[in-house]
Amino acid sequence: MKLYLNTTSPFARWVLVCALEYAVPDLELIWVNPWDTPETLTRVNPFSTVPVLQMNQTEALYESSIIVRYLIPASIAQSSSLYQFKLRKRQMT
Repeated sequence: MKLYLNTTSPFARWVLVCALEYAVPDLELIWVNPWDTPETLTRVNPFSTVPVLQMNQTEALYESSIIVRYLIPASIAQSSSLYQFKLRKRQMT
């Protein structure tokens, strides 16, 4: 899997923290500048936004909360303080 991200995106940083916290195996980090509209990013996400998780040659996820749900197994997500914080925050808004 490839994770396209940028240091200025808070959503990309959240996905990165979750991926590192739960030691997601075989995750390649690809640092891009979405404002330059690099071809490597637009091939997997035509909107040229980060984060993007490319699972294989034809499938990619664009939304940070969906990426985190995909990366973290359901059993871990229920006990995860990072994930629970995000759920509580969403319920309050």
